[in-house]
Amino acid sequence: MSLILLKISILVCGLCFRLHATSLDCNKQNYQRGSDVTLRCDVPLLSENSTLQWIKDGGQTSNTTLVYNNSAYIILHNVDEHSEGKYYCRIMQNGSEETVMNHTVCVTQYSEGKKLVIYRQSSSHSDLLLICKSKKEYKSWKWVWETKTKKDDIISVEKGEKVQVKGTITPGRNTSATYNSQMFILHLSPVKFNNSGTYRCIPDNNNKPYTTTTLHTIRVFAEPPGGVLMNESVVLTCEVSDVTDSVSDAGLAQDGWGQRSAGQTTNYE
Repeated sequence: MSLILLKISILVCGLCFRLHATSLDCNKQNYQRGSDVTLRCDVPLLSENSTLQWIKDGGQTSNTTLVYNNSAYIILHNVDEHSEGKYYCRIMQNGSEETVMNHTVCVTQYSEGKKLVIYRQSSSHSDLLLICKSKKEYKSWKWVWETKTKKDDIISVEKGEKVQVKGTITPGRNTSATYNSQMFILHLSPVKFNNSGTYRCIPDNNNKPYTTTTLHTIRVFAEPPGGVLMNESVVLTCEVSDVTDSVSDAGLAQDGWGQRSAGQTTNYE
């Protein structure tokens, strides 16, 4: 009996230690709920038969992984509690595997007063999840979309009522369908080029928004369109919706992949 109690105590103590360790890691840096997070891993010398890969908690991750100039990037879109955990950058060569670095991702639980900037490609496979999550309870919520030329209420809901779709943007399937006093979700799917603008989540018809997200959309054209033969030239045109700050060609300013003035069309051959 005492041996069983000892084993249980060891297990409980081990669990407490892991929770405590995670808490200590999370105190170092918390990422804002709903934001896009990019993790970068650099290896000075990478042989031709070597590969770099990001792995989460020992398993594969469904998020986007890019490899560029001996650097591996993982892009976490719209981070939430499901994004939390340890991410490992591993190099695989000659049948062996080695961890180069690890990074702990912790996400804030609420989004009050935050301003986010998000980039999305305009395509049939692109989507965006905008989430208002509050510790406080509210009687009503609404999402407002604003551009340089117009301001539009998209969806709203009041206590005891159904969600009302009002604007010209059609909400995606993961948009809130019922009233929730502490959370209100707007889903855009697919993201269209003209969906760019500022999205504000406003509770109880206040003048002050609970959270603000600025969306910049990107679209790419190829000339000539369709496929080309080997050794033929192709021109790729990357167009970014009207912005005033500096962004990279891929719309991922946090990566630092060659800054270029925004709001202009860039051609590559």
